[in-house]
Amino acid sequence: MFKNLSIFQIAILAFFLIVAAGGLIAFITYQAGQSGTSSIIIWSDVDAPELWSYLEEERPDWVGQVEVIEYDSDTFIDSLYRNLSSQSIQTPDLIITDSANQYALGDRTQLLSFETLPIAQFQEVYISGAFDLHYRDQGFTAIPLFVDPLILYSNQRLLNSFGIAQPPQYWDQVSNITNQYAKRRGTAIDQVIIPLGLADNVVEAESIFSAMLGQVGVKPIGYESGRLRANATGPESVQVLTYYTDFANTNSGVYNWNANFTNSRDTFVAEESLFYFDLASRSNEVQQLNPNMAIEYSELPQIRDSIKYTDAKIISAFMPAQSSDIAKSITYLNEISTDENVIELANSVGLSSAKRNQVDTNRQDQLQRVANRSALYAGSWLRLDPAETKAFFADLIVNVLYRGEGVSTSLSNYTQDLQGLIN
Repeated sequence: MFKNLSIFQIAILAFFLIVAAGGLIAFITYQAGQSGTSSIIIWSDVDAPELWSYLEEERPDWVGQVEVIEYDSDTFIDSLYRNLSSQSIQTPDLIITDSANQYALGDRTQLLSFETLPIAQFQEVYISGAFDLHYRDQGFTAIPLFVDPLILYSNQRLLNSFGIAQPPQYWDQVSNITNQYAKRRGTAIDQVIIPLGLADNVVEAESIFSAMLGQVGVKPIGYESGRLRANATGPESVQVLTYYTDFANTNSGVYNWNANFTNSRDTFVAEESLFYFDLASRSNEVQQLNPNMAIEYSELPQIRDSIKYTDAKIISAFMPAQSSDIAKSITYLNEISTDENVIELANSVGLSSAKRNQVDTNRQDQLQRVANRSALYAGSWLRLDPAETKAFFADLIVNVLYRGEGVSTSLSNYTQDLQGLIN
């Protein structure tokens, strides 16, 4: 029955069915006669132009014409605050954004009660990482739609050249490969294996570090006994930070990256590094930078005998608190789910469904198979102010590598900085 549905259709259809089961089916009696004059306003900072172009196409049989207001992710929250307070700007029907932004959204969005969306049903339908992000004492903060996991990119030519049969599955294998094949002359680096260790010139550096922490059961910010707390200290965090910074530590056996490199993406597309970490959705962008490079995709390396985890962007639909017509939003989401053409669109933007039982882990396409498998154990944490948390992480790395601050002390200061965002 569902085999022809797209990733996007499935996620949206799940939303509709859950809402209906929770007793809001009456909302779906939205008057068809209004569809020609109504409009659907979506605000989003998700960089998916193919998705928005598709949604904005005119369809007379839908509840209304869609207008997507796109924002830059770095200024999205500030723009949202300002525009929601304006009397001259129409309130959106939906806000679609990374779930990590939800704390910053605050009371500008409304909860979905447990009567509307029961706990057991959410846990059964969606990936566990989405539950951890969206569960609150009084309900769920949003409906998860997509997962964009952090994965490992490998240069196939260099893999063959070095005689490496397959990309590493574990971090100790990453260390062994780096120690064996990196080429150094003192502090100069002639052959990069994996760009790690720094913050400013490593794409998704904070996410890589967060994924490592998640594999030892640590989230920089999370709920403990119903209260939001920062906690990135402890022996496990010390081991993770030491491991991460060793790749940029000149006294380490895995030293193979420094501040002289522009950034990890440029190094990878120039075929000057064997591996590269990035979100699955950026595969087209990376490939276009070097169309002749053969790229192999694989899941993020893990710690042996530990929690399987990767960091991800979990894209969700939030209902604005000021929304005057939730019925229209629900009807619109249901209409999206009926169009079979969305499957091509979902594949083109490289996203996976947040609905666990509709994630195909046996896809022939390697990238989508890896992304889907990763999505099942992906998670994230509440970055209360994304720009600030990135800055705190950059300071953490600099303090350890260049200012001579001890790892434990640096982590303690980092945790205090994060706690300051909460307080």
